[in-house]
Amino acid sequence: MAGITQRLYDWLGNRLDATSASEVVAKDFAKAAMTEAAFRIATGYISSMVAKCPIRFYERGRLVEDSRDAYSWNLSPNANESGPELMGRMVDRMLHEKEGALVVPYRGSLYLADSAAPSKRNHLGEDVYEHVTVGGEQIRRSYRASDVFRFRMPSDLHGIVDGMNGWYDRALEAAMGDFAKRCGRKYKLKSPAIRPGDTKAQQEFSKYVNESLKSFLEADSAVLPEYAGTELSEVGTSATVTTSSNLVNLRKDCFEAVAAAAKMPTSMLYGNVNNFAEVFRSFMSFAVDPVIDVTQAELQRKTFDYDGWSAGDRVVIDSTHLKYTDLFDAADSASKIVSSGLLTPDGVAELLGLDPAGEEWSGAYWMTRNYAPAGEVYAGGGE
Repeated sequence: MAGITQRLYDWLGNRLDATSASEVVAKDFAKAAMTEAAFRIATGYISSMVAKCPIRFYERGRLVEDSRDAYSWNLSPNANESGPELMGRMVDRMLHEKEGALVVPYRGSLYLADSAAPSKRNHLGEDVYEHVTVGGEQIRRSYRASDVFRFRMPSDLHGIVDGMNGWYDRALEAAMGDFAKRCGRKYKLKSPAIRPGDTKAQQEFSKYVNESLKSFLEADSAVLPEYAGTELSEVGTSATVTTSSNLVNLRKDCFEAVAAAAKMPTSMLYGNVNNFAEVFRSFMSFAVDPVIDVTQAELQRKTFDYDGWSAGDRVVIDSTHLKYTDLFDAADSASKIVSSGLLTPDGVAELLGLDPAGEEWSGAYWMTRNYAPAGEVYAGGGE
């Protein structure tokens, strides 16, 4: 019954302010699609990670930092959004849409199309895309498959989540019904009997119930006029304080199922930082890297042809910068990386998010004299 405050937690496990039970049920739970919410949280993590990765273009095996492709994909694909914005929306579309995401070139810019489904499928040739729209505006030209970038995951992740959604919706509906029954308040009103045929008394009593009493029960603070002979009492007062623990448990189970479908640790959805290094490695290996691989392969094959690829032209989505690294914690490892000739000092500085020195010595590879070819060590008797 409205107006009776309960101790409640929403389905995300957050403590609610004093609110009427019926308002919580009507406004929050009835519209909650838990699987969709969990799925959007999961894909939000993935898309934000991929959007943080710089896209590097190599020609003949050497990095080209000032190429037009690098500028378009990393910084400014079009006049309306930045590179990370486009990449984030694109990855989100990849994970939510069965047909994936379609990026089309138009007048020197790159745009995310509203739909990635081809107009004409040709399994032994090129698909054709006609009537392509961007934000509802149609591009008056057709594209072949080789003209566009189509990013699509091999598995229909959202289809899996949709399959679970029906079951969780039914379970949520049942839990909501039980919750409303336990939280609702019922009252009985005692009043003097009204003589049959006394129309005026019946009208006054009806007005009292529908106006004064109803307003009193719906208000957080109110005064109820009580006439001689009337008495308002509550029925079943033992369940005056309840919690939405069943809904919270259902939400936890839903999050675990979605995390398994997205191949990511459940603790990522809860923001749990315990054992973060292991959790992050698992998240990158099974949830993020597959998306990077698909995106990287599509960029590679649509940017360079076979001759370029065989000569060392390639596209690399660099995920080495995703994990935060403290400079002082990384000092010893950085020294070993430089002394082993793995990276130049400038390379290590860039990896740590620092500006490279840009000097001749900082761009050179270094190695400690303690290293020697294995054959020489063997010939010298291991000394």
